Amino acid sequence: MFEGLLKKVQQYRGPLSSAEIAHGMNAARENAVRLAKDARLLFENERYASALALAVLSIEEAGKEPVLRGLAVASDDKQLQERWRDYRSHTRKNALWPLPYFFQQGASLPEDFLPMFEPKAKHPQMLDMVKQISLYTDTFQKGQWSLPEQKIPEKLAEGFVRIAEIFSSTRDITTEEIDLWIQYMKPTWNSSDAQRHKAQIEWDKEMRRRGLIKEGTAFSFEK
Repeated sequence: MFEGLLKKVQQYRGPLSSAEIAHGMNAARENAVRLAKDARLLFENERYASALALAVLSIEEAGKEPVLRGLAVASDDKQLQERWRDYRSHTRKNALWPLPYFFQQGASLPEDFLPMFEPKAKHPQMLDMVKQISLYTDTFQKGQWSLPEQKIPEKLAEGFVRIAEIFSSTRDITTEEIDLWIQYMKPTWNSSDAQRHKAQIEWDKEMRRRGLIKEGTAFSFEK
């Protein structure tokens, strides 16, 4: 019985077409929206720990989009397997969650956001730890046990629910967009930050020229 179930849920780790990647991004966004809505319902009913846990899950689902962009431009089997590991890693999918705070601090240039992607950055692990605390009992001092509902305050839950709502409110991704992403980004993906930035500017311009990104509705790389 269980062997048959495991065979049915065996995870795919091979290449994907542009259409399949776009479909995966849209599926993740749709699920992120569902989780964010459920998190909001729980928050409104004062179930703060559960609300925070679902908010983090929503953020992780939304975080699959940049991982899939990396998978789209993988140049060999090694990079392909690395991107699939990222896709199924909780911490690799939540690197962007501090983004609203960066904007609040005045960040506007692409390089302003680089600290989020530092290899030693602690915020991905921090978010995973918050999720664990909001779901499970644990002990941090001998003889003392923590209960999620006692550890997660209303203000903390509200902040993460709002972040989840922001991250899940993105637009639909088309096959055309992924084709353009591969065209502009794959030649420079393993190059310097400056070269990738230049390629992103050109990709952004072409996206806007074709009407795939509406002016004034999305972050522009050209700053």
